[in-house]
Amino acid sequence: MVATHSQSGQIGHHVVRILKEHGKLDLLKGLITDEGSCAFTGGGLALTGADFKNIPYLAFKGDYSATSAVCQASVDAVKAAGGKADYIQLDQAGWWQGSYAGPFGPDYIGPFAGVSHMHMIESNPAPQLGGKATNLTVMDVMLKWADMNISKPKTTSCPNGDNNNGNGNNS
Repeated sequence: MVATHSQSGQIGHHVVRILKEHGKLDLLKGLITDEGSCAFTGGGLALTGADFKNIPYLAFKGDYSATSAVCQASVDAVKAAGGKADYIQLDQAGWWQGSYAGPFGPDYIGPFAGVSHMHMIESNPAPQLGGKATNLTVMDVMLKWADMNISKPKTTSCPNGDNNNGNGNNS
């Protein structure tokens, strides 16, 4: 799982490029581009939505960030290729709003009002206390998206209770 922020956004896309070149795309279980560029081309990249078909992709924006046509186009390209992709904009309607029903856009006053570009270091009071979202509240949205979209590794049990020590004991 890789998550990037701001100008490092392209690094996540370069991870996809490098893994693709080495035939190892299966190693990347998900990519979150947080407040960064979502462009699949440029800067040495020549990716398409099909490259993300098996890599859940999240473009993520806070309240103060402008809507990105590039991010929407990239998410649409992944979906068109049969992959999982979402564009979460905290000031727009979505499951992350909970019971808040609007208004959205420039008049937004919901639980993520005022979440900035640097939301990972914000420590404002929680919405239920009359303030805006904290860094942990924002991270909870990303973690819930990951839980809903990234497959969990399969677990196996050791036969006869053997925990790989070869003697059948659990010690």
